[in-house]
Amino acid sequence: MSRASDFLLNQYQIRKTRNPRYSQGAFARLLGVNSGRIAQYFSGKRLITKVAAEKFSTKLELDTEQHSYFLHLCETDKKEKKAPSPTLVQDDALALLVEWHHLAVYYLAFTIDFQNDPSWIASRLQIPEGLVTSSLERLERLGMLQEIDGKLVPQRGSFASPSGVPNPFLQMCHKDNLRYVTDRLSEVPLDRRDLSSIVLAIDDSKLAEARELIRTFRRKLAGLISEGKRNHVYTLNVQLFPLTSENPQ
Repeated sequence: MSRASDFLLNQYQIRKTRNPRYSQGAFARLLGVNSGRIAQYFSGKRLITKVAAEKFSTKLELDTEQHSYFLHLCETDKKEKKAPSPTLVQDDALALLVEWHHLAVYYLAFTIDFQNDPSWIASRLQIPEGLVTSSLERLERLGMLQEIDGKLVPQRGSFASPSGVPNPFLQMCHKDNLRYVTDRLSEVPLDRRDLSSIVLAIDDSKLAEARELIRTFRRKLAGLISEGKRNHVYTLNVQLFPLTSENPQ
C-alpha cells in the first residue's frame, strides 16, 4: 500500500468511526469517484496523483496541515515509484510521528496477549486491516518490530525521530490525537479513562518551568503504568494552552 493510500483509508476510517454504517460506496460518492477506483486506492494498486489529492482535500474538508501532508505523501509515492529512494526509512519515521496508528500497533506488540495476525490487530485497534498491514511493514523496515520464530518481537531503542520535521505535520499529529479522543469519548466507560481540565490565571514567565514539570510527570506516569502485565495501549495527552490573546497595544 502506498503512503497516500494509507492516509485516504484513514480518512475513511474516521468517518466510519463516527457512523458504523458508513460505506466505501458513500466515501466514493463523497470524493466523486466510483467504488472500483476507491478499492484501487485503498489497496495501493493505483497511485493518487497530486491533482486527485487536491480535489479530495476539498471534498474531505482537510485543514491546512492535513492538506500539506497528503500532498507530501503523493509526491513521495511518485518519486518512490520512479526510483526507490534512500529516504524511505526517514519517510517511514515521519509517518510514525504524524499518524497515530503506527505507534499503537508497535506498543500493542508489548501486550501479554498479542497475536501476529493483522485481522486481530485491526480488531483490537478498530482500524482497517489494510492500515495494519502497511504499518507492520513500516515498523519492520525501521527495525522496531522483528519476526522471530513466527512471532513479532518489539525492538527497543531502535527508533529516533527524524530531524527537521515540518511544524505543520506535528500540528496535524496533535489535532489527530485530540480528534481521536473526541470521536471515541462516548464509547469508553468512565472507569477506563480520565479527562480533566482546569482554568487558571498564570505568570507566563514560568512557562518554561511548567513545561519541564509536565515532561517529568509524563515520564513518571509512563514508568508507573507500563510496569506489570500490559494488556492495553493508551494515549496520554497533557495540554497547557492559552485562552487569552496578547494584550492589545
